Amino acid sequence: MNKNEINGLSIEEYISPGHEGVPGCGKVLATRLALKAAGQNTIVVSSSSFVKNSAKNIIQPSWKIPFIHTDDCPASLALGVETSMNQGNKIYNLLVLVDEKTTKAQREAEVEMLKKYASNVCYVFLDGKGTEVDKSPEITYAATTSVAFPLDIVNKVDKALKSTGPSYVKIFSPTPVGSSFPQSKTIQVAKEAFNAKLTPIYEMEDGVLMNFEIPSKEASVDSFSALSGVSFNKKQTEGIIVAANDHFEELVALKEQQEKNS
Repeated sequence: MNKNEINGLSIEEYISPGHEGVPGCGKVLATRLALKAAGQNTIVVSSSSFVKNSAKNIIQPSWKIPFIHTDDCPASLALGVETSMNQGNKIYNLLVLVDEKTTKAQREAEVEMLKKYASNVCYVFLDGKGTEVDKSPEITYAATTSVAFPLDIVNKVDKALKSTGPSYVKIFSPTPVGSSFPQSKTIQVAKEAFNAKLTPIYEMEDGVLMNFEIPSKEASVDSFSALSGVSFNKKQTEGIIVAANDHFEELVALKEQQEKNS
């Protein structure tokens, strides 16, 4: 038995206890798990004010690894850090952390920039809403996951960092801030989103769909809204349902087509 692990998960923490993140914050949990996969030799570049503010401490910094905050284009800054620190050899893992403050168009442009310059940066989107459909970028490795499945986060970030070229991991990370669900319900909210087909979980490796997870039980957008405390009007609900179902059916069709061709 490895005394430094519990069920295969490292006990090492790279964000110190006593940080200012709210209890039950999915984004802090997602960041902690991503850093367990990345390890000590990691540099984080983030435009997320939420992550920056959550991980500060009045007495001492909460980050145990180098952390750089920027208000604009963290991928560009990460490229510069990668070039200066690694100098052709992968010594440090580079993680970019963004949240919904970075728009969908900005995220797509930043990943394309990483692809253009053949970077090995792992771009992590901490999705606090779960209601916006993202198309997986056309890179070597892209994945979606959720704080509902902690080991899945660790495994996918680990896989992303070991892939060749830039990688992308979207993590559904609900937080009680801005919602009205109890701090103890974060994982339940995340599971409800998955069951409602709002946050499908899968991997794309060189354009091939892998490990697409089908919910064992179904939930509705209304039940997710009730549990999370996020209200939608009728028009919004209808739009979310159509977009989520269309995306899910596209994934099902792609899976079936790949199985037919194999």
